[in-house]
Amino acid sequence: MARVGMAFVLFLFSLAIACQPSISETAESMLSSDKYLEAYDVPIGYENAEGLFAKHDTTYYACFDNWMYYFDTKTQRSGKLCGKVECTHEDRDCNAYLGDIIVGSFQIYDQKIYWLGELLYRMDLDGENREEYRVMDDMGELDPRCYLHRGSIYMCGIEHNVKGANVTDTVRILRYSIENAEAEPETVLEQECQYIPKYICRFYRDKLYVLIDARLGMELSEGYKRDLYEYDIVHKELKNVWSSQDQAHTRSVSINNEGLEILNLSTDQYTMFTDPELACTLWKSQYHFADQSMTEMERYETEPGYTDQSMIENWVITSQIDVIVQEENRVDVKTKYRIYDQNWDLSGTGEYEGLASMIGEDSMGLLILTDIGSPCKALYRIPYDNMDTVEILIQHGE
Repeated sequence: MARVGMAFVLFLFSLAIACQPSISETAESMLSSDKYLEAYDVPIGYENAEGLFAKHDTTYYACFDNWMYYFDTKTQRSGKLCGKVECTHEDRDCNAYLGDIIVGSFQIYDQKIYWLGELLYRMDLDGENREEYRVMDDMGELDPRCYLHRGSIYMCGIEHNVKGANVTDTVRILRYSIENAEAEPETVLEQECQYIPKYICRFYRDKLYVLIDARLGMELSEGYKRDLYEYDIVHKELKNVWSSQDQAHTRSVSINNEGLEILNLSTDQYTMFTDPELACTLWKSQYHFADQSMTEMERYETEPGYTDQSMIENWVITSQIDVIVQEENRVDVKTKYRIYDQNWDLSGTGEYEGLASMIGEDSMGLLILTDIGSPCKALYRIPYDNMDTVEILIQHGE
């Protein structure tokens, strides 16, 4: 196809230039390094994509409906990640199609793209040389994810347990060795919850941080028990570093050199996310690595109807979601957004299609990625110089 043709050849050439020799062994010094290891650390800066977006050199990757797309920031070209000249890029033989099982997450690690489907797979950055990399343990039905970090694979998920009339859900994280495929996995964390919890993982150097929101009742207004765990990947020690029980829910967690920045939502009056009259109360908290303390910042009340929120460092976006049912039960979603800076000053308003979250930023603007359940699937950018407009970088199905 013309869209892939010369643009994809230039894209492959840029990848070849960016490739560097890999480290064959995971040394103890790499595990405990206090520096960011670009090839071997879970990337920082796009963590709120939760494994559905990646950046390598000048190329963005995004996965929609099990199709891998790329966007070359130099040429401003995008397409499905397949360089086969004879391919139509429309069937399962295309390199960009990752399989029939829903992709739980993907990540670039040591010059390879890894993704979690029925197995753990990997391929080259240009979509070539696909292989079945590893059979992993079943992590349960809910929210499966996979992270590769400094020589280990971390498998995460929520296991649904039914024992007679007792129903529970358990957050589980297992750690596998990349070098030794025969080694048994080690249990990093297990927490049983009465209701389906939310968990967020963030890696920083030689630490893994896991924040778990466990509901205290059927209604959101009954509140949550929230626990933040720190796992030392060198000494393999897990400890609870913060805990609270209140009417608050975690919306986003960003990471920087000082600590974790958490966007909180009050669940005191929270009803439905499509309620046009609902004004939400938001606030940020900062967990400090240095002294393991949590600092709460001032609260902000959103405009009525802006019931969905996400955050990256220095920016918060709130969204009003309009679900439109078309003919033949086709559903469209229109989202109005409001962007605030770190002082809660309004910086822009606009609209895009689909359910989406802010996942990061680049030199030109804020990056917005549609969610798995969104009827419209795209990667957007909201430019710094005009935050009332939206650019389409990748759109699935176009």
